[in-house]
Amino acid sequence: MLARTIISVIAILIAIAGNYIYFKDVFSSKTKPHIFTWLIWAAIDFIACAAQFASGAGIAAFVIGANALCAFVIFVLAYRQGEKDLKPLDFLSLLFAMLALIFLVVVKEPLISILLVIAISLLGFIPTVRKSFTKPHEETLIYYVLMGLRASLTLLALEKYVPATFLEPASMAVANFCFVVLLTIRRRQIISTY
Repeated sequence: MLARTIISVIAILIAIAGNYIYFKDVFSSKTKPHIFTWLIWAAIDFIACAAQFASGAGIAAFVIGANALCAFVIFVLAYRQGEKDLKPLDFLSLLFAMLALIFLVVVKEPLISILLVIAISLLGFIPTVRKSFTKPHEETLIYYVLMGLRASLTLLALEKYVPATFLEPASMAVANFCFVVLLTIRRRQIISTY
């Protein structure tokens, strides 16, 4: 129990550090968050936190709860200073995520709920991935490295390993690290074209 608590605290500190860096980059206009991504992520992180508590994740659920609060603040900042070039794919992602959120409220099966949470989180990633493909320098790379690390540590901190507790942090670790690879490749490609 003590080891899981320490790992959870480290994961929360990593999330705080990552969000601090992201906030700093947003305020300095280096990063332009996509409003739809952060709206979806704030909503789903609050739901995922509640679902993890209900499924017995224990203290590890606080990691997602802290991230939910930070995602909401970034959503507010994105409204003022974020990406304004919205494309049809962005609206489709938002629409499908909101439909899935409505379905999520009705579903009472924890595993189906977590699968919906994962789908919604990945739908939320689409607008940022789309934007970052052409503007990879408008995202904070280290943030996604830290969020992948946070999700990986969350896996280690779980008190109970059942699909309802481990699928969400596992999928977020993979998604964040894949996005880091995409950003790195696109930044190199854009630099090499100059």
